[in-house]
Amino acid sequence: TGSYSFSGPTYQLGLLDLAGFENDGALHNNPSIVTNHPRSFAFTGTEYIQAANNNYFTGGDFTVTAWVYITNNTSYSRIFDFGNGENSDNVILAMEGSSYFPTFHIYSGGSDSWVTSNTEISTGVWTHYAVTYASGAGTIYLNGVSVGSNGMYRPNNVLRNNCYIGKSNWASDSGLEGNVSKFAIYRTAMTGTEVLADYNKTKATYGL
Repeated sequence: TGSYSFSGPTYQLGLLDLAGFENDGALHNNPSIVTNHPRSFAFTGTEYIQAANNNYFTGGDFTVTAWVYITNNTSYSRIFDFGNGENSDNVILAMEGSSYFPTFHIYSGGSDSWVTSNTEISTGVWTHYAVTYASGAGTIYLNGVSVGSNGMYRPNNVLRNNCYIGKSNWASDSGLEGNVSKFAIYRTAMTGTEVLADYNKTKATYGL
């Protein structure tokens, strides 16, 4: 964890060694594995990764980070959606509608809470995403900068059976078109300083 004050990730999506972490994902519809620099999983709208059923969000603070390269968004394209179906304890990072404003949602059962970025992402470039939940507030960061914060529900401490990267729990939403790299979940909330440090530590890999 270097100089960071938070512990190592509870869940980390390994790229070349899918068995390397306890809760790594199963590949569906054969997302491409890009092995040149930077290494990533590539999605064209139909592929996705399903993480093992687990309690990734235990009712307390958390952080999710990822580097994502978006090529297109049709409708609410998901970066991740961990839940038990539609409107069922979902924790979500997606695009808002057909726009390129990222939106972060936490459902308490079937009740939704959310925060939407005040800044659009650019397509065709790598972007560092971080979403945090801390003491009743959710925050979105893009490339180490806070772009939105709002009061949000505390995630329920439940087993989530449909834990998707690149796919929604809603059949009407579009799949991810783009690439995902360095996806990780932490059971603690990074501070803004720590999010910026995480971005700065890895940005050269992604051409920034």
